[in-house]
Amino acid sequence: AAASAQGKPLDGILAKVEQQADRAAQIIRRLRGFIEKHPIEYRAEDLNKVIEEALALALVGSRGRDTRVRLALSADLPSASIDRVHVQQVVFNLVRNAREAMTDSPLREVHISSKTVEDGMIEVAVADTGPGLAPDVEAKLFQPFVTTKVDGMGVGLSICRSIIEAHGGRLWYEAGATGGAVFRFTVPVAKAPTESPTDGNGERSDA
Repeated sequence: AAASAQGKPLDGILAKVEQQADRAAQIIRRLRGFIEKHPIEYRAEDLNKVIEEALALALVGSRGRDTRVRLALSADLPSASIDRVHVQQVVFNLVRNAREAMTDSPLREVHISSKTVEDGMIEVAVADTGPGLAPDVEAKLFQPFVTTKVDGMGVGLSICRSIIEAHGGRLWYEAGATGGAVFRFTVPVAKAPTESPTDGNGERSDA
């Protein structure tokens, strides 16, 4: 009877691990698919709108988890030079990781902010109220399959970093001031179109 009682929880754990592995593989395939099949196309985009759309997708299927979202998006944010779909995938992954890292936390809040910073860049931060990261995890955080969650597999961070670096920005981790994890990334402000498309020699400057 004892063996039988212990067998059921073990079967459940193994099934959960298998499901998470399948989900991890699906996310990685989807992210790689976007990179391989959809080359980055830079356009002037409303980054706040991109964040809000990605957030809505990331919060689908919360399965009763009480996750509060606090937004601090700059009202006068300039347009960003980004590929909307690629950056949405980055935000989506950061929010999903944050939400799942807080599974056992008494307070489950995701804080998302946007602001302009120096050198013509825009910075986005995704912070959570989870347990934060152990030093050994932090040291190899952007390697595939390194977890940022209590009960799951961290996936996609290395690919997300590649996406942001392809935009000329960077993606990094910081420990939260009062605990939890904070992921920040930067993307460039869109340049204003010039009045003349030619250079001093009468030729197109983008030729």
